[in-house]
Amino acid sequence: GFPQHPYRLRVVKARIRADLGDPDGAIALLDEAERRYVSDMFPYVHPIPAIRARIWIGQHRFDAFFAWAQARELTPDDEVSYLRAFEELTLARGLLAHAAARRSTAIEPTMRLLDRLGQAAQDGEWTAFQIEALLLQALGYRQLGEPSAAHASLEHALALAEPGGYIRLFVDEGEPMRQLMQTVAETTPGAYFERILRAWNTP
Repeated sequence: GFPQHPYRLRVVKARIRADLGDPDGAIALLDEAERRYVSDMFPYVHPIPAIRARIWIGQHRFDAFFAWAQARELTPDDEVSYLRAFEELTLARGLLAHAAARRSTAIEPTMRLLDRLGQAAQDGEWTAFQIEALLLQALGYRQLGEPSAAHASLEHALALAEPGGYIRLFVDEGEPMRQLMQTVAETTPGAYFERILRAWNTP
């Protein structure tokens, strides 16, 4: 009986499609979800276009990603806000992926954006956003060849995530995150850490 359920259902199905390796099917579901979108009393903090942009990033469709970012007037120098945090994290994610694809280390503005996002998330107690910012920061430091800083960001993310039992935030970062976690396995033992590592091998 809730008018929001049809679009929410399609967003969930789209995420499953993407996880199953069907990004085009996922985007088709997101397109349908957007047509069926009905607002409610809650803020729209995970907008469908940003979810679609994340799929484009995974496909390396950077032209589409940059067109979305331009349409939303997103830049690494943006002021951080809760309502835009998911979009700003998506921007940072896309900029890091684009730099990695070009084998570029020119990611300083992106890292500064992640610093601001992480601080705002900490101040506002936006735990999931803070964890995601730290994970992207860890991957950014890995791209820059700074393992100590990458490990520090990852260990901070793990400490924040363990009370809530977060798994997907780590696994969704893919093979680079699995490799990074392997490098801290000896210094970060524990059942929670092992659960995350096992999740990469769970069908």
